[in-house]
Amino acid sequence: MFDLKNKIVVVTGAGGFLGSYFCETLISFGANVVAIDIDKKSLNNLKRSIKNSKLNLNKIFLIKCNILNESEIAKSTKKIIKKFKKIDVLINNATYRANKLKNFYKPFEDFNLKDWSQISRLNNDGTFLITKHISKQMIKKRSGSIIQIGSIYSHVAPNFEIYKDSFFKGNKINSPAVYSVNKFGLYGFTKYLSSYLGKYNIRVNCLSPGGIEQGHTLKFKKNYSSNVPLNRMGKIDDLKGMIILLSSSESSFITGQNILIDGGLSCW
Repeated sequence: MFDLKNKIVVVTGAGGFLGSYFCETLISFGANVVAIDIDKKSLNNLKRSIKNSKLNLNKIFLIKCNILNESEIAKSTKKIIKKFKKIDVLINNATYRANKLKNFYKPFEDFNLKDWSQISRLNNDGTFLITKHISKQMIKKRSGSIIQIGSIYSHVAPNFEIYKDSFFKGNKINSPAVYSVNKFGLYGFTKYLSSYLGKYNIRVNCLSPGGIEQGHTLKFKKNYSSNVPLNRMGKIDDLKGMIILLSSSESSFITGQNILIDGGLSCW
């Protein structure tokens, strides 16, 4: 059960906080992982982390690729097929905030259109392009699983009280409208694809975490936890089980879902 041996899993944004965790988790369950990221340094850091974790380095295949460049995506897909002959799972994890984190956290009435457009372009257009090319390969095999990494804010609106007097990496934080728009759109894309690709035995689901601890201040963690029935923020390990389930054949009758891992926040 949940054995991913011989599964070929593509992870975008693989060098980031969630992406690197997904890659290591998938390898530990036997998968061959294709790690895609635009940042070569982060890919090298991922490789080093896998080595330090004493996982099998032969299970990771690194590809530097800009998912907004369709020709790069096409070449990368050909590389994957040449090496592995198939793609079983795509995890659309890549995301973008802004060139400057402080711009991402600007109030709605001060948010810059350029930042809005750049953020939406990667989160929407990049996800579309990589999914377009990889789903073609899945269609040929009449099998596959596409996992979109969404957010609690693809289901509910933010409670802005939890952001009061809170900071992240030195920046006063909130949850910007562009994030909600992109994540709600991702779930809509999930619904569409699950219907469109179902006839090819391709499953498409959205995995939506609540707040995951990542260097947040004690103040924010207290504020956030007070809105969660389980009275805590999520830990990255809380995502492991669902990533493995959706990547495996054990989820063969699950598609079109927005699966919330939020400690119960959305039940209120």
